[in-house]
Amino acid sequence: MARRKTVRLSLLLALTAPDAALLANGVNNNGASGRGRALNGATVAGPTDAIDAMATNPAALIDLDRSWTFGLVGAYAKGRYSKAGERPVRLMSEFGVAPELGLALPFHESLTLGLSVAPEQLRAVEWRYRDAPGGLDGRTSYGFRNHRSEFAGVRSALGLATRLGEQFSLGASAGLVYERINLAAPYIFQSEPRLGGVKAALDLETEGLAFNADLGLIYRASDRLQFGMRYRTETEIDSHGDADGNAGAQFRSIGLSHVPGMFHYDAEVETTLPRSVSAGLSWQAADRVRLFAQTEWINWNSAFDRLTVKLSDGTNTAVNSLAGSDDVVDHVPLDWEDRFVYRLGIEFEPAEKFWLRAGYSYGRSPIPVENITALNAAIAEHTLSAGVGFMLVETTVDIAYQFDLPSAADVGRSNIRSGEYSNSTTEIESHWVGVSVSVRF
Repeated sequence: MARRKTVRLSLLLALTAPDAALLANGVNNNGASGRGRALNGATVAGPTDAIDAMATNPAALIDLDRSWTFGLVGAYAKGRYSKAGERPVRLMSEFGVAPELGLALPFHESLTLGLSVAPEQLRAVEWRYRDAPGGLDGRTSYGFRNHRSEFAGVRSALGLATRLGEQFSLGASAGLVYERINLAAPYIFQSEPRLGGVKAALDLETEGLAFNADLGLIYRASDRLQFGMRYRTETEIDSHGDADGNAGAQFRSIGLSHVPGMFHYDAEVETTLPRSVSAGLSWQAADRVRLFAQTEWINWNSAFDRLTVKLSDGTNTAVNSLAGSDDVVDHVPLDWEDRFVYRLGIEFEPAEKFWLRAGYSYGRSPIPVENITALNAAIAEHTLSAGVGFMLVETTVDIAYQFDLPSAADVGRSNIRSGEYSNSTTEIESHWVGVSVSVRF
């Protein structure tokens, strides 16, 4: 029953996730909670609420009072997609909101328990434009239609932290990750030997669950300086669902107008969320000024090498005959590259229990330009942030704003089969607002 409730809450978070392009060096968020986002995620050495600690370094739980934290994150995105010879189009469905929850429960002077449910990977884009000719004959088009891609990862986690003497804290968390994938767009089979190059209008929806873990460490070098480190394991997820579609336009284009195009498959998508290592410091540079610096390595190359789509029990006999089976396995090239993300933050306390914050992060886009499409354009590299925080009795309120600076990707010759994305440009920018409330009890 407890697992069912966790999955339902994770599903609720995913269903209310921002319906916009949320791009932070791939699909990861730049921080968690209002304070964490205001510092642009540079908090591995000093998170101060349960959401941020569970997201960035569970070792910090040991320094928290008994408290719960509730947060909201909203995003507004703007985008433009253009292709040679076609009219440019704008991003649709630009705004959305998602909640996040955290709880810190000290139950011994050297042990603290943490709980959290929060979105960690969110990316959704939707455009409406004319499907470029392609497919087996290079002429197949499904006309003007919506092109939508969505990926959501929500982590529900249990953490524990302990002190190892006066200077060291150690923490760990185990997370249950809920993943949802949705693709509603023309799809070109990429690697399947007998279907390679075939284009079909596809609507694929899958959901899956998997486990991962964090290991965190904090070292207090002095009253003013402390260091933090976190390791996140790889997360291998098999998500299952349905794939419905229509290959009618492809059949008609190659002279098979009498062949029915509708099909249904049971679908499985294999994805891997990358392992990562974060290390940073928190330094009280002056009585009212604290500085943060952090480096994060993300192993995209191992995780996002290719996307495997398995389709089984196909209902269209013509497609089954063409494929030689009612089961199909296709691999979409990704070839993402490992990246370092660099983060800086500053926190200034001009008055007691009132804070001003700012931050900056930079990470090169991990996607090779030849693999970028309008549906996977995770290309934001520079993010600026600012925020305020204040405390009233036992309640702390933190507010943050982030701006993913405009980024553009120009694709010459696309590596995606049939070349529909060749000679195209995708431009995007995102604005985030985060609010969190922490209450000690």
